[in-house]
Amino acid sequence: MKHKNFLSLLLTLLLLLPISVSSVYAEDTDFGIYAESFLALKKDSLGSVSYQDMVTNYFAKDPGNGEEWYIMTLTQTRDDINYEIYRKSLEEYLKTTEIPGATQRQKEALTLLAVGGDKDVIADVVDETVGKLGTMSYVYGLHLLNNGAPSSLYTPKDLVDAILSLQKEQGGWAIMGDFADVDTSAMTIQALAPYYDTDPEVKAAVDKALDLLGEKQLEDGSYFSFGSPNPEGTAQTLLALACIGKDGTEDERFVKNGNTLIDGIELFKTDEGTFSHTMGGPADKTTTGQVMYCSAGYSMMKNGEGSLFICDNLREAETDDSIDTHRGDDKKIGVKTILYIATGIAAAVWTALLLIKRKKKLNAYLSVVLVCAAAVFLIHSINIEKPDDYYSGDYVITGDTIECDLAIYCNTVAGKKDFIPENGLILERSTITVGKGMTALDQLAIAARTYKIQLDLKSDYVAGIGYIYEKDFGDVSGWMYRVNGEYASVNAVNYVLNDGDFVEWLYTVDLGNDIGNNYTGE
Repeated sequence: MKHKNFLSLLLTLLLLLPISVSSVYAEDTDFGIYAESFLALKKDSLGSVSYQDMVTNYFAKDPGNGEEWYIMTLTQTRDDINYEIYRKSLEEYLKTTEIPGATQRQKEALTLLAVGGDKDVIADVVDETVGKLGTMSYVYGLHLLNNGAPSSLYTPKDLVDAILSLQKEQGGWAIMGDFADVDTSAMTIQALAPYYDTDPEVKAAVDKALDLLGEKQLEDGSYFSFGSPNPEGTAQTLLALACIGKDGTEDERFVKNGNTLIDGIELFKTDEGTFSHTMGGPADKTTTGQVMYCSAGYSMMKNGEGSLFICDNLREAETDDSIDTHRGDDKKIGVKTILYIATGIAAAVWTALLLIKRKKKLNAYLSVVLVCAAAVFLIHSINIEKPDDYYSGDYVITGDTIECDLAIYCNTVAGKKDFIPENGLILERSTITVGKGMTALDQLAIAARTYKIQLDLKSDYVAGIGYIYEKDFGDVSGWMYRVNGEYASVNAVNYVLNDGDFVEWLYTVDLGNDIGNNYTGE
């Protein structure tokens, strides 16, 4: 009996080995470990052989990919990486690329500053972007000046005063409108943090904002911001407290029914150990990135290592002599192949043990065959659909139908990347047949399959169309829709279409202001 139990356990472990690898990062409950785990997960997902390889052969080749926080986190958590090739690439990108969105330019400049970049390039960004996109362009401008970025127009005090003047009556800050929002308030505190202990006016403003954030926290420890519960505002609040030297899990203002900010963040954890923008939703790279660097900042506070946004280890320009650009073997084995191999190994081990024990009964060996056959059948049954199969053209609709037109525009970022249409048109006005009672989101999904347009839906909202994603071009960039020329006040998943409606999806880099949809706050 003992041998049978051992064999069963061994077979189970071997069969689950490839699957368990993906969830190894979720096992440690220490919130500070997420930074290290997600950096490792990113490296492994790219097939990089080392962090140096990842920086040199991935980030340096596409410095404007919106993942600058991986570099910022690496600069604050590791000291064994040479950034010279990445630095040169990012400098060239900032010099030659028209980057939409002031804050995105500032984040790239902050990253360049952290890796020892050209101060003249950084100075140009500061002088050309501060105040150009409301509160957040002051916030990131202050981060740059806090780290010694030169400017011919501004001093840190100028930006501190400007930020304080933008504080809302109830205590926080907002991207636009009269109502403070969680994310903006927390991120503003992060920029003001260096002055918290020395400037009474800053301290009073920050404390008032923290009181507001404490009041807005939900009973489960999380926050409701920008229309839905999500972990981003919760993570930013934890980081804001860390930046002023406070542990958010021990501040009674941020503990509700025994639930801390970390409890609120982990409500959005996926089975793979990454994070989703919505509770129970799929993994989201932007959300996971925010949790990663907030985790790094929290860990730095706990270990007495300073603030995430103060780059104490600013680098001088390095040479690239020591950089290993070898990428290793680029060929990757598919998941199904790994599972088949694991099944074969399990069968071989099981059979070998039976032979060692001199088992002669046919039933013993038949059990091996049956179990392995079942495993092979299960693996074979997993449906990994190819793009050509998914985008099959016709979409079958049963019941009554209506016809509605649809168009998809990306004029605000036309030609900004190789895959983005120069004319800003992803789909010209086309008639889409939908079922009666279907929504604007249903129509978009049908059109995507019909016209072979890449579409990424995160639960009940649109994350990306045509590989253009939310926040690709700044913190306030993303997709919005309007029906018959009017922007809707509900999510597309809730907007039921009428016969003859004309739905337009448009990409914004300025929270709708650049496409005629003015944000009015919460």
